[in-house]
Amino acid sequence: ATEGLLPESFEGYNIIEGVTMEKILDTIEARGEAKGEAKGKELQAKETAINLKNMNMDEETIAKAVGRDTETVKKWISFN
Repeated sequence: ATEGLLPESFEGYNIIEGVTMEKILDTIEARGEAKGEAKGKELQAKETAINLKNMNMDEETIAKAVGRDTETVKKWISFN
């Protein structure tokens, strides 16, 4: 139904003078990658905090180890 309506490549299509669809898509992709990376780092910090708590480390030391504040670490380990 949409065949032929969209070009095979967005290269060369200007949305605004000097701004191509390709640049827009690259920007969107980069933002998505950055969000995914940040989410992954947060998950890793949380998993590490939980593992350290399971090894009987105190919350303040865990917070320093994972680079987060003590309140955040307390929330993470209270849900475990």
